Amino acid sequence: MSLCLIPKKVADAGRWYKLAESAVDAGLYDKALYSLEMCMASALKALLIAHGIEFPKTHNMMPLLMLNKERLPQKVTGELDAINDVFTSLVEYRNAAGYRAESALTDPEFRKKVDKDMEK
Repeated sequence: MSLCLIPKKVADAGRWYKLAESAVDAGLYDKALYSLEMCMASALKALLIAHGIEFPKTHNMMPLLMLNKERLPQKVTGELDAINDVFTSLVEYRNAAGYRAESALTDPEFRKKVDKDMEK
């Protein structure tokens, strides 16, 4: 994969983060979580590209990071468990947000659920 994709992936991550902030300001917490997961996925893809690790078209980069941790900087590998925890939570919330129309949760209820889960 071309190294010239790194700035694009980093820029994508920044745009997703700004969307998340805007969604929070608008009280659209499900959209904020979706955008945060996309932000993190874009940033992790930039990391993989920077270290020459090929990846398929998927959102979950964690298995690849874990399998290739010897190719990543110590600063990253020392935080892989925390990165995995955050990313796994975001993927779960992204899935819940994506199918929220099938549930009865309103935006404030969705935020309360997330806040309660984050306290654990």
